[in-house]
Amino acid sequence: MAMARGDRLLGKSVSTVFIGSCTNARLEDLRAAATVLRDRRVADGITLYVVPGSQAVKRSAEAEGIDAVVRSAGGRWGEPSCSMCLGVNGDLAPAGSYTATTSNRNFEG
Repeated sequence: MAMARGDRLLGKSVSTVFIGSCTNARLEDLRAAATVLRDRRVADGITLYVVPGSQAVKRSAEAEGIDAVVRSAGGRWGEPSCSMCLGVNGDLAPAGSYTATTSNRNFEG
């Protein structure tokens, strides 16, 4: 991540936002994300991944149209999985980039 102990986060540019994995991707979490995203677009240069926490959450979220809100904003609606948390399905942050995530994990890459 090209950071050393004591480096400040302030001023670092984020290139990826990850909402999801098996933690912090409950239906309530996805509803909150949709509220923020509704009628907005993901900024240029930012990649947004939204991954439901389970198949049941995915079905419920899709029934509510949350997937459509994410896609309309320019985000990617993924399949329930670890996704960026562990780099599953090829969901990886580019080397040397910074990711804002709702996951409770902090694995490099």
